[in-house]
Amino acid sequence: MAELLTDVVGALWQRDQIDKLRILKERLPPLSRVVVAIDPAAKSTEGSDETGIIVAGIGRDDKHGYLIDDLSGRYQPLGWARKPPRP
Repeated sequence: MAELLTDVVGALWQRDQIDKLRILKERLPPLSRVVVAIDPAAKSTEGSDETGIIVAGIGRDDKHGYLIDDLSGRYQPLGWARKPPRP
């Protein structure tokens, strides 16, 4: 049931731009701030939306933003609240 998404002409972000800017977690610069953002789903049944969970930070010197991890999925409330970070 996967859907292949292609670039849209005139879109703000293009896949090749994103791919060129990727860096390994080990190469992240020192971060001045790290946040965890959670967008909980209204329900946690099989057909419901995912709970969105991302970890992001901002570089101390370059002021660029970094998406560190995406832990989104279908969780019960206690499940996403206790979700451990990936190494």
